Amino acid sequence: MRKNPLGIMGCALVLSLSTATQQESLLIRSPSVSNKHISFTYAGDIWVADRDGQHLHRITVNPDSETEPMLSPDGKWIALYRH
Repeated sequence: MRKNPLGIMGCALVLSLSTATQQESLLIRSPSVSNKHISFTYAGDIWVADRDGQHLHRITVNPDSETEPMLSPDGKWIALYRH
């Protein structure tokens, strides 16, 4: 009996796509800029750095996912969405 190579490849492609969509993207998302700082979401956590990219700090570390950080104009406060 002859195996269908396209069928096997198609199944492998579907499995890899479904696995990829279940994982969170590690792209930098939702940047917010104040006078001195920039904040963004990366890997489900909120990060803050100086506007020149120096002094990078992760603000949140927990199993929840935080998104859409919004810096106050003076950079003292960060609002975020937790889910």
